[in-house]
Amino acid sequence: MTGDDTASAAALAPAATNPAAGAQEVHAVEVAGEHAEPPEFANFEEYYRADAMPLVGFLMKLGAGVHDAPDIAQAVLVEMFRTWERIRSPRRWARDNVTWALYKMPVSAVHENLADVLPDSACSVLLSPEHYAEVAQAAEAVRALLVPLPEQQRLVMAYLMDGFTHREIAQAICTTPAAVAKAAARARMALKDRIYADQQPQEDR
Repeated sequence: MTGDDTASAAALAPAATNPAAGAQEVHAVEVAGEHAEPPEFANFEEYYRADAMPLVGFLMKLGAGVHDAPDIAQAVLVEMFRTWERIRSPRRWARDNVTWALYKMPVSAVHENLADVLPDSACSVLLSPEHYAEVAQAAEAVRALLVPLPEQQRLVMAYLMDGFTHREIAQAICTTPAAVAKAAARARMALKDRIYADQQPQEDR
């Protein structure tokens, strides 16, 4: 992200991910509530196989760079492994926490590797740095489209593109489903206009 992007992202972060506003931070744990649904995945390894690469793509949609996205995902996945038994919605938890990490945590603070904390029996599931680089590169085109959007619209679109509902997104970023729907509609209109403009011959612009 550029300096301006980082500043505007930081401005959004308290509303989206500040624990005082009711959301999670990297070390937070989502404890099962009275009406909690069964876990989405049987164990961390199953989750990791299914969602590690999409998580990197999610970070790219938020504006993380090709090199930063895998590092941030790795740091959050380390925390997820350590608190796995108390997490009930891993996909949501991971996205809430990588969002906080992207906006608040210096990339230089990322120093742990999953291979250092996983038991040897589980290390076979780990993706190589090359796999992370591949998904980051594949997400670059989507990143280029979303980066010009205002921060809240970009955040909403990143969650929507990963299959979350308006209600789930509203809970994640501490707003209302109506506000999410409004942000999504504006984002889609902006993306439609941009794609249309990009498709026009140069002489028609």
